[in-house]
Amino acid sequence: MAAVAAQAEEVKMGLQRHINLLRDPNKVKRRRAIQHIANAMEEVVSNISEDQKLWVGVLKDIFYEKLAPSLVAALQDASERPREISVSVLQDILPHLDIQDSKSGLEICNSIVHSIHNQIGIHPIKETSEEVRLLQVGLLKQICEAAPQVIQDCLGDLVDIATVSAGDTFPKVKIEVGSFVDILSKNALSKKHSLPSKNAEKIAERLAKSLIKNLKHQRFRVRLATLNALSSIVTSRGKVEQWLKEALPQIAKLTADRTPSVRIQTSKVIGSWLSTLSPLQTHERVKLLLILLSTIADPDPNCKASGIAELSKLGKKSEDTPQTPVSGLKDSKSEPKPGLAKGELEAKEIPLNIRQWWKSRKIGGQLYPELPGKEERSVALKYCKALCRPLLTQLKAWTDQDRVRGAGSLCGLIILAHEGLVELSCSILSAIECNLEDLEDPATQMLRQAASAIGCLMPVEAWLETVMKALTATGEGGHSSWLIILQNCLTACPPEKLKTFRPKIAQIIRHERLCRSDDRPTRFFTRDAMRGLIESFEGVSGVCEEKGENSCKIPEEVTANLFWGLIQLHYKSPTEIEFQKTEAVITSLALAHLGPPKESKNQVKGDVSTTMQVAMELYDKLFSQTLTRILGPNPQPKKVVWSEESDTSGLLVTLLQRSAPIIHNHLEVVVPFIVEACKTQDNSPTVRIHMLSLLVKLVGSSQTSDWKKYSVTIVEDIILPNMVWRNGSTAQTIRFTALKVLVTILQRTKDCYPVCVPLSKHLETLETCLDDDDNRIRLGMCSVFLSVFECGESKGVTSRPKLLHELQLTKLYPKLVDRLDDSDDEVRCCIGPALASLVCNCFPPKEAFDRSGHAYTYIVKHCLIHLDDKNQHVKRSMLILLKRISHYNTQIFVELVRSARTRHKTPDACDLLLKQVEG
Repeated sequence: MAAVAAQAEEVKMGLQRHINLLRDPNKVKRRRAIQHIANAMEEVVSNISEDQKLWVGVLKDIFYEKLAPSLVAALQDASERPREISVSVLQDILPHLDIQDSKSGLEICNSIVHSIHNQIGIHPIKETSEEVRLLQVGLLKQICEAAPQVIQDCLGDLVDIATVSAGDTFPKVKIEVGSFVDILSKNALSKKHSLPSKNAEKIAERLAKSLIKNLKHQRFRVRLATLNALSSIVTSRGKVEQWLKEALPQIAKLTADRTPSVRIQTSKVIGSWLSTLSPLQTHERVKLLLILLSTIADPDPNCKASGIAELSKLGKKSEDTPQTPVSGLKDSKSEPKPGLAKGELEAKEIPLNIRQWWKSRKIGGQLYPELPGKEERSVALKYCKALCRPLLTQLKAWTDQDRVRGAGSLCGLIILAHEGLVELSCSILSAIECNLEDLEDPATQMLRQAASAIGCLMPVEAWLETVMKALTATGEGGHSSWLIILQNCLTACPPEKLKTFRPKIAQIIRHERLCRSDDRPTRFFTRDAMRGLIESFEGVSGVCEEKGENSCKIPEEVTANLFWGLIQLHYKSPTEIEFQKTEAVITSLALAHLGPPKESKNQVKGDVSTTMQVAMELYDKLFSQTLTRILGPNPQPKKVVWSEESDTSGLLVTLLQRSAPIIHNHLEVVVPFIVEACKTQDNSPTVRIHMLSLLVKLVGSSQTSDWKKYSVTIVEDIILPNMVWRNGSTAQTIRFTALKVLVTILQRTKDCYPVCVPLSKHLETLETCLDDDDNRIRLGMCSVFLSVFECGESKGVTSRPKLLHELQLTKLYPKLVDRLDDSDDEVRCCIGPALASLVCNCFPPKEAFDRSGHAYTYIVKHCLIHLDDKNQHVKRSMLILLKRISHYNTQIFVELVRSARTRHKTPDACDLLLKQVEG
């Protein structure tokens, strides 16, 4: 004891000198003095741990008798170092002193508060050092925690310090102020304290307004500390005051904060206010619930879990405040159950099958993977109508952030309280539609999920009537948004709920207003809606293999309507990609209606050819019905205006082209239409090109034999009228297409005589094609003339007259010989067989024809000229030709060959011909 007392006395004597130096005008001496004091007090504090009782007494004596006034004075020293060290010394000493129970201690603490107030509690702030300001606020926190009475004594100064320091430029000071305000709120603003209500309200408003601007600070710790401080103020006051109503929009923006911890804390704060503040008006509770709903739509799973947990707590608490009707919104007419307010629905568990469907189809995306429980839904269901209107208004906000937050909240509200929003489904869908015009808008994906939630959870009548009315009333180009909503609803709606509504939906979406629209997005989303309706049938995705073949068939009425709509989409498909997508939907429809194809043992499952086969079966089945839809009952070719392009002719051509592989089953109906469309050049060129292209497909298919009885009709009424020469690229395309049909018929017909008869009567038309600019037409005509010439001889059939008479031959052969000088080598090669057949099969005996030998001489001379051609293919063709015709007039032939031999570079070919003739 004596040693401790001596040591204490020595410390006091040493301190006295340094305490005196604190008043020295020399700042260097003051710095040294305060540093010595700090070292001495550090030693005293360290001794407390060894002998607490004795050294605490020593510390009190030193502090109260000698040190306290000097340290308080040093808080306002002109030099920075003394101010900083004095704060540190006070922070080390005060925890060991019972200042709350000591009058002297309270007085000293009050003095400290006043000194710090002079430094950082008045504008402009005197304290220039950021670190010192931080230490001073920390010291005040320490004093207020240790001696709450100081708060009551110096409340005005403390509030000034808090409000001024909240605007400090140093972020750490702002963070420290947040926790400082928390202490002030708990010890001064609550009702249990003696502060008058009006004064407390003003102080709370001052503190809050100084803090609110920090919610926008770039440091997340500042935002977090500020939010906690505001929460403490509100909780202490126990009610919603005017300043909070003004601050709620700024607090709501924290739900979109970039830092998850801030968003999590926001949900906890809002949940705390909803649980503790009483009484709350309906509109006040709605505003807070709107913020909480935003946290439920958070992409971060932890933030979402926090929001749902707060909702669950609110649900368990059993709210007693009845729902106040919101102006402009209808209340439910159903009678309330016992314990529920009028118009309020009881929250029930969502059925298990709906939960499983929601999870399996991932309707809620990543934000809402599972449906909420009864407790989470009860609060939202109670206030759903009041919550709905501000969310719909928020969708019209200027900023993407606000719209995304509003869309996410709306989706969450639909999931939580879908039963209570049935009457508002029209307003909700209309708001969603207005915001789906821009597919690149960030809120679009969330709004589509909201539409899916409506389709899954609400009754079909709630959304179908609104969508159908919009699709039938909207003008051109305004359907795409509603079709997006319909497609999302169809995809998300459980199949059992759609059972009785599918025929009505199919009847609407196959309407020409949608399927024949010139607006590409409308056609695109109409096709998607059709796909969604097809997929809504059970078994389309393979379930039918387990239940049986007939379990997944789409009804005839629905199939016919969808098929008719898809044919119209085909008609309006200008691009190959759009065409392929439409055909894929037709294939899906065929598989859903007719069932999967029967696969052979050697066939790979899912082979494209098998699925196309099923699609063709559907075309075959619905061909007549679709034709009736286009032309009405008893379809006749004269019902179509062929002279111009029209929807009727276009749809007919589309149906015929897509049905090409199975058209042989309907030839009696189809051929008259093709004949009527192509029989005159006054008809629409586009329609004729399409019809001729269809013929190319048909005569080239494996069912060509079915066309045998129509081949003459095709040649007379379709081919020849369209081979008459006319100027222009379109006319050239028509000639070429008609020629392709003719060549295919001649190649695939065993007996070409009946087909060649009408050709022999229109040689002038065929001759004009030999001079066509398109080398493909000239090449095809070589094949046509070859077929005609091969039929020139009766070949044992005596009843058949010869096709060509002498006058025709006289006019024709020079035209053919001219093709030996054609610019295309392939034409020069192919004209050889035709000339050979002309001479061998069509020329009469030389005694009856060409007695002068002029025609024969003309042909042989030109062939001998090209026998020495540099192109080996042409040379070979001419050699074969000359060998074949050498027997017709041997004398003339030998003379011409010998004469040509002298002019040829290589006489080998001539020698070979002479050897063959002379033997």
